[in-house]
This record gives sequence, C-alpha cells and structure tokens, in this order.
Amino acid sequence: MSAPPALLRPPVLDLQPASLQPPASTTPVITTLPPLTTASPPPTQNVTVPRSPAPAPDDEEIYDAEMSAPNESLPPRHTEEGDDDDGDEGWIVAGRRLRRRTAPKVGEPASASPAASKQHQSSSNFARKVTTRLSKAARLPVQLPRGETKIILRPRGGLNVARTEAKRLMLAIFKAAGTTMQESSQDTICTNATQNVIIVSTPSDDRAKRYVQIKQLQIGNAEYETFAYVSAPDGTVKGIIRGIDTSESYQDLQANIVNAANPLALEAHRIGNTSTVIVAFDGSKVPNSVKYGAMIVKCSLYRQHHEFCRCCGKLGHRADVCPNPKTRVCLACGKREPEPNHEATCRPRCKLCGGAHATGATGCTNRFKLPHVVAQRRGERAQRQKEAAPPRKTAENFPQLQSGNAPFATLRGQRGGNLKATTSAATPMTASTRASGTLDNRRVQLHPPTEVTWAAMTSGAGTMGKPTRDGNNGLGRDSALERELQSLRRENAILRAQMERQEDTIAELCRKLEKVFEKWQPSSSPEASTPTSSPGRATLPTAARSPVRIPLEPVEDAQDDDPSATEGANVEAMHDDMEAENEPVKRRRALKSKARDDARQQYVTREELQSYQDATNRQFETLNTRLSAVEAAQAEMLSSFKARSDRIENMLAALCKKLTSRSRSTTPSPRPSP
Repeated sequence: MSAPPALLRPPVLDLQPASLQPPASTTPVITTLPPLTTASPPPTQNVTVPRSPAPAPDDEEIYDAEMSAPNESLPPRHTEEGDDDDGDEGWIVAGRRLRRRTAPKVGEPASASPAASKQHQSSSNFARKVTTRLSKAARLPVQLPRGETKIILRPRGGLNVARTEAKRLMLAIFKAAGTTMQESSQDTICTNATQNVIIVSTPSDDRAKRYVQIKQLQIGNAEYETFAYVSAPDGTVKGIIRGIDTSESYQDLQANIVNAANPLALEAHRIGNTSTVIVAFDGSKVPNSVKYGAMIVKCSLYRQHHEFCRCCGKLGHRADVCPNPKTRVCLACGKREPEPNHEATCRPRCKLCGGAHATGATGCTNRFKLPHVVAQRRGERAQRQKEAAPPRKTAENFPQLQSGNAPFATLRGQRGGNLKATTSAATPMTASTRASGTLDNRRVQLHPPTEVTWAAMTSGAGTMGKPTRDGNNGLGRDSALERELQSLRRENAILRAQMERQEDTIAELCRKLEKVFEKWQPSSSPEASTPTSSPGRATLPTAARSPVRIPLEPVEDAQDDDPSATEGANVEAMHDDMEAENEPVKRRRALKSKARDDARQQYVTREELQSYQDATNRQFETLNTRLSAVEAAQAEMLSSFKARSDRIENMLAALCKKLTSRSRSTTPSPRPSP
C-alpha cells in the first residue's frame, strides 16, 4: 500500500491529524439503557406497510439521532424465566432484576433520589463548563488570513511551545523549512498552548510544501521530532464512511470517491489502519450517501473526541505532543505517581462529564465534540426565531408623554394609519383632579390602511383590458407586462391611500392643537393660531412652533410676581395688626402663622406652574419634531409616487404602441374580388 503525499494529508478542522485519531466506533453511544422486561413479548407476524419517502435529514438531525441511539457495543441483558410454584425462586429473580435496574450506569447518577437528581444536574453543569473551557482554549489568539494554506506542526519529545521563546521557535521553523526571514515575511506563525501545536499560515504553495516536509526542529542543542500536515481549507466540512477494505490504497480512495459522481468531495483519507475513511466536502453540509465506485455507502457527519492526554492526564492535547511525557498519572482518578496497590483504593472520576468512570470511556456523555456546523446551524435557527418573534411593546416602540396629565392625546400605533380618539371613561373627572390640574388621558389609535380592492384599483385603468392569449399572435409577453403594470397600479393605490390618511391625521392633530391653544391662550391674537399651510398639506399653527406661556391667576399688584415681595407685604400687614393695642395675643399669633402659610403656598404653587410650563414646552418641541418627520416622509412618498406614475405612463405608452403594431401586422389584407 503506497503512502499518500505529505501535502495531501486529510483536512482536519480542529488542527488535529486524521491519521493519528483513534479508530472511530462503528456503533453510536448512549447514556442510558432500555428498561428490562419481565417476560418475552409474544411472537408477531411481519407485516410490510408501504410508506411514503421521508425527507432526507440534515447533519444536525443525524448528529442528535446518533447521540441518542442505543450502544450496541455494550453486552446484552438476559431475562430470567422459569419461576417455580413455591415462589422463593421468583422473588430471588425479581430481586436480581431490581438490582439490575437500579444499578448505576456510566454517566448517570446512582439513584433517582433528590440528592442523586441534584448530583446529575451538577454533572451536566460540570460537562458544560468543561466543554466551554476546551472550546475557548482551542481558539487561536489571532484570526489567520482566509484563503491561505495552514500547516500544523506537532512537535514530539516533550517540547513545550508555551515556554519556548518566540524568536527561537521561529528561527528553528525557518531553518527546518529551508527559508529565510525575508522570504517568509508574509507568513504567519502562531502557537496553541493548550493543544501544544504550531500553526503556520502562508499564501505561497512553494513554502507550504517546504513546511510540510519538516521532520524535526532543532532548538538549542536538542532536536525534537515533528509531524507536519496541511489542515482542511476554509469552507469545508468532513464526513466519514465505514466498511472500506483496508487493502485499498490512497490512489484507490481518490479514484473511487473524488470523481464526477461525488461533485462536492474534495479529499479522502483513511483513519490509521481502520476501515473508516474521512471525506472532505465543499460547503457546510454532509450528504447522506456517497458513491464509492458503483456502490452507494452511507455517509455521516464526522465527530471528534475531546482530546485527553494519556501521559499527564490533562485535557486539551494528546499523548504524542505532551510536554511532560515522563509524568505518571492514574488515568481513572487523576492521581499523580500512584502506588503499586492504587487500584484497590482508586475511585474513577471522568474529567469530561464528572461521572464515576475513566475519562473518555465508552458511554461518556461528553466524549464527543459538538461539530462546528451543528453549532452554527443552531445559532442561525435561534437568530431566525428571534427575528421572527413579534417585537415587544416597550417605551422605545411606543413613546409616551412624560407626565400623566398630558394636555393632548398620546400618539400610538403605526405610521400612516387613521386617527381615532377614544377617551377612557374608567376614571371619571372629579373635583380633586380638577383642582390638582390632572387631565383625562386620551389615546389616539392608528388603524392600518384598508385593503384596496381589485375593482377600486382598476376603476381608472381605462378601457384597455387583458389581451386574449392566442398561440398565433404570441401575446404571452404582453400579458406578463400587463400583470406587472397591474401590480404597479396596486402599489400606487396603496401609497395614495396612505398619503390621504396621513393628510387626515395631520389635519386632525392640528385641529386638536388649535383647541388646546384657544383654551390656554384666550387672550392671544387670532393671527397666532391661524395655521399657515400649503395646498394639499396640513401643518401646525404658528403658536405651536413657539413655547407656550401658561397664564397664571390674575394678580392685583405687580409685586405678586416676586414671592419675596408678597411675603414682605404680608409681614407688613401682620406688623400693622400687631400694633393694635386692643388685639389679643392669640389673634396676633394666628394672623402671623396664616401670613407665613399663605406666602409659602403661593411660592410653591408658582414653582409647580413653572415646572408644568417647562414640561409642556418640551412636549411641544417633541411634537414639532415628529411632525417634521411626518412632513419629510410625506414629501418622500410624493416624489416616489411621481416617479412610479411616470414609469407607469411610459410602460403604458410602450404597451399601446406594441399592441398597435401587432394588430396591424396580424390584420389580413383584403382579397381581390373575382
């Protein structure tokens, strides 16, 4: 069997060579076994039921099905039969069956008690944390350029890339590849401390061949054996096929798989000396089957194991690149330098799932990695579901007024709808609310535009109708043009209806504002409240463009505008009353207290009115901004409507001209009379 060339090594997505991977199990893995039955089921006849062909599952469905399928590699469970009449043997058999059912399984809690349930939950959290930590550690510190060739160097012999100086490592790689620093200035070298590998990215195919031929690295006086291979290119996904004879060479695999029968196949390579072959496909989807020569074989998504070193017992790298190959560790419990009789006291604990078994044993729930394409599709599906979900009603989607006692209705709804004012009658206006200045909240609901019917749309289309389809005159393209024109007419009708509703909305809003101004500014001039509008467009009155001044209570003296002056006048009046000789002391004290309370109340009232006036001005500024946006949108819609109208006119003229020419060409000439 001939060896494949070094440059065409199997593509590996996680920087691990396929030839060093352990043989993939041909049977799926489970975490639980089916419950035992106390008796054999009665024999049934085989009935063939015709079924309709089911849709082909995708890679994610196949992955989930394989993860939940029963493990055929586990020994089968035998049922006990032959209960005696005395009943003793039956109870013994029942007890044996009960112990089998309640026995702890690999990757499962020992019992269904609350403590065991909590332990199982903690085990799931432990596995999730381990997977997240390994995924983050496997990422590169920088994003390598896409489209370049990536070469993976796996140094052996105990070389620790994390503790080696970067310059010494770079010079050793250039020396082993036979290149100089000037030639390799465009190349990128990166290390992964967790996996203990070196990644070289280069845009040159010539230098890529040199890097692949590296067999050892000389750092100082030590030489380290190195295995180099090319990783899979970007935009590929790997699948596996099983049952391929080990006598097939690399050339036979290429000829039987990478051909015109499998257009997406890019590369095929065997895993070690097993009958499993890895196939790299273009794109992000693995086909359900592959044609091997003339035979159709099943193909499934390639799943990789979490890397576990059997030298130092750590996760993230394998034993061939272990930086501490001389370390002795118990692979079951993780104890360093175990004693000779350690097996008697060893308590296994998996570092991947936290179960009571050796790390990465058959049946471990966290043994395999989640494929990148599966995680990517799950993220895309979650994003689509998030985008398809209706938006939540928040303050940003439906802006409200800052205060509950708003002087006008709150706008809420969609743009371009009808305004319908509905006053809430659940809270009637009372004397206390009138005294405190609280107004009834009103809401204006915007209804979506009504649907334009076919009759309304084609009412002004003229007398031209749909031409009759005739195979002799060839009016198929004319019918398509007319359907497009009808679609444009429908869109224009909808736009026209929306514009009319916006005009009504703005006009009604202006009327409401005029009423508010008349109520708050009864002494203002009529010119201030007269709206200045252009034909076909409603605008706000002039008073709405300027801040509103709320009239206060009428005062008798100009000094009332100043709280200090008012308080001084009240104090003077109090002193005058106190100078009266015949006034009792209690009355003078009461008058003094009343004067202070009146002055304080007037000051507080004026502060509240001033703050209310500022809030009202801010609300009017917000309303002016909204109306400006509506006017801009209205102008944009008018320009769009005009452009669409011109387009329709041009298309109608072209269609009429075309129909006229066709009718003239199809009109038969008069025959001469005999």
